[in-house]
Amino acid sequence: GSDALPAALPDYEITQELGRGAMGVVYLGATERLTVWPHQGTASFAAGDSVRERFLTKAPVVAALDPPTVCHHDFVDSDGHLALVMERLPNDSKEQFLRHGLAAPRACGLVLATLSGVHHAHGKGIMHRDIKPENLIFTHDWQLKVTDFGIAQVLTGRETMGTMEGAIVGTPAYMSPEQAEGRTCGPQADVY
Repeated sequence: GSDALPAALPDYEITQELGRGAMGVVYLGATERLTVWPHQGTASFAAGDSVRERFLTKAPVVAALDPPTVCHHDFVDSDGHLALVMERLPNDSKEQFLRHGLAAPRACGLVLATLSGVHHAHGKGIMHRDIKPENLIFTHDWQLKVTDFGIAQVLTGRETMGTMEGAIVGTPAYMSPEQAEGRTCGPQADVY
């Protein structure tokens, strides 16, 4: 339960629950720039089925991503609690895009920064599968970082791990056609 969480994650002071989803519970940590994501709390996760296996496959790979254009993550496996700790970034990209607009040179720079982060992830065997403005967040000095690898897929050779074949995940308005149809797709779907 959530009472055991502080003991399992002593490096993070959990301040509040932000929400619950199919993969678990998202918490806000008091530690500056960190968000704690214990992916637990669902019956299927607790039962140790493929949800847990997928998390154990994906989280360490995501945590190993380290370019300056990808949000920093840490993987924690402690006392039965699995967590993906995500850097807490202060600036919501949606506000920047919608309120201020972007001049062409700045827009091109942000696209190149996004592509740099996505390219790095692809090189490490991770396909993001949900690239959209809401998942492009800025640091306090307005450097872009790709974030939210919650539905990322681990690529291992010609196979993919992370979802069942035919499953449709992502944001429909930003999906490539093959992703929207639930077909097997490769890294090019992130570029779409």
